[in-house]
Amino acid sequence: MLLVKDIMMSPVVTISEETPLGEAVALMHDSCISGLPVVDSQGDLVGLVTEYDVIQAMMPRNTDFLLCDTIETRIEALQSRFYEMAEQPVSSIMAKNVTTIADHETILDAAGVVLVRRFKRVPVTRNGKPVGIVSRVDILKAMLQCSTNGHEEAKAA
Repeated sequence: MLLVKDIMMSPVVTISEETPLGEAVALMHDSCISGLPVVDSQGDLVGLVTEYDVIQAMMPRNTDFLLCDTIETRIEALQSRFYEMAEQPVSSIMAKNVTTIADHETILDAAGVVLVRRFKRVPVTRNGKPVGIVSRVDILKAMLQCSTNGHEEAKAA
């Protein structure tokens, strides 16, 4: 049986609670990832920030958009909100009660978490510290590998 530690992405890219949102966006872009575990000064997991969280936070408030009567003023409102939020710490928008999975659990456990919670990714922890990320794609690849290996073993028998 494959374990989460066998399929997770590791090492994991993390950020601190004080990291500005603009920096988090740049890190997600440069690393081609869609979510970042947030750690405290001891390296313990305290949150998770995703591209969804950032986009939601950087969208102008409804009242800002209601005051915009042209596409140009709406674009200005978007830019203004982005610059306003870019210096805010990720702690201001991160999810704080993060569901995690231990690295010694099975891929079936991980699949259960992403299905029930409808998550795209789940931080993998060992002793409260993030050691990886497991995503839906990682689980699918592992399942495909298992089914292919099982099919080949059955043909050989």
